[in-house]
Amino acid sequence: MHRETKPHLATSKDLSAASAKRGLYSSKRDNGKIVIVGGSERYHGAPALASNAAYAVLAALRVGIGYVVEYVPRSAVLATRSVSPDLIVMPLSGRNLGTKDVPRLIRDLRLSKCLVLGLGLGRAEDTCKAVIRLIDYIKKSGKMAVIDADALYALGKYRRKLNKNFLVTPNGEELGFFHEKAVRAKATGERREAALRLSRTLNANVLLKGHEVVITDGKTVKLVRSKSSALATMGTGDVLSGIIGAYAANNKMFIAAVAGARLHSIIGDRLHKEMGDHILASDVVDAIPAVLKRFDRKG
Repeated sequence: MHRETKPHLATSKDLSAASAKRGLYSSKRDNGKIVIVGGSERYHGAPALASNAAYAVLAALRVGIGYVVEYVPRSAVLATRSVSPDLIVMPLSGRNLGTKDVPRLIRDLRLSKCLVLGLGLGRAEDTCKAVIRLIDYIKKSGKMAVIDADALYALGKYRRKLNKNFLVTPNGEELGFFHEKAVRAKATGERREAALRLSRTLNANVLLKGHEVVITDGKTVKLVRSKSSALATMGTGDVLSGIIGAYAANNKMFIAAVAGARLHSIIGDRLHKEMGDHILASDVVDAIPAVLKRFDRKG
């Protein structure tokens, strides 16, 4: 690894640097707006879709963003809304994200800073084409985007050069979407090199998930390490995406990714002390304020 890419551990200073000031007279829109899109026919009627989609939104709100809109399949709208009265949930046109949804999403994105895309979208052909159209819009408009889960599959299939407003968040196996070899969780050197290669190939920020999270923009490498595997459970990755999306509303994407991963790790370690390996995604959401309160800044 070259000297300029020598990794450094993320610290609480990264959280402090990413914490936005909140003015006394600010409105919800002054504090940032993002759009989250997830869900597909594959999860039709599944409680997991409703809860995971909701937790991504609630995580973003807990970080301190002012406004989040969630788009899910029409069949999941009521279930998602039932998770919390704090959610704004809008229906996609069908059972999957499709190309006919793109114009409506773009209208909403024009008033937003960041798109979080990927949670349970599925891999239908029309869904993949919609993902690519949204990515093309983000790149052209100068907005920001967190590309996760099934959206990574679409990006790997249609291969697009991105920019540093994007964050792609694969795990070790999802590197295969980009013609990278899957990497073992314990292979720290291989993981760091793979993240660097992917960042340079896509011209985007990369967050490689795992026990040691690797975040890079192709030059700088930051590492986030956890003391347990308590967060290796359903829905916590969606919470992480929501957290990063919220930070991206007020920061450059690399700063947002490092802060989000660091916050996620701190919460996981704290919860592990209290609950052992019995943590739910909702526990992570509920723990956000206790960690972030000391970083609050008034403008």
